[in-house]
Amino acid sequence: MAERLNRRKMQVLINRATKANGAAHLATIALDDECLRIYGAAPSDITCDLIIDGVLGGSGMPAGMTVDDFDAAMRVCLES
Repeated sequence: MAERLNRRKMQVLINRATKANGAAHLATIALDDECLRIYGAAPSDITCDLIIDGVLGGSGMPAGMTVDDFDAAMRVCLES
């Protein structure tokens, strides 16, 4: 038999997920804006998979990367 719905717990989890998703969306917009200023393109504009996966979570939980790795990845993708 399925457990009974704990409405309070579910609402807390829904609110937390919604807030985190919103924060991630705003952070991605800010990162894309800075990339447009520096590189003339956002990582998704040039299909920079290292950044899409490592920072944006394109294939699950992102691992992150250093600024130097980010810069190198953008420059390699821009040259391709």
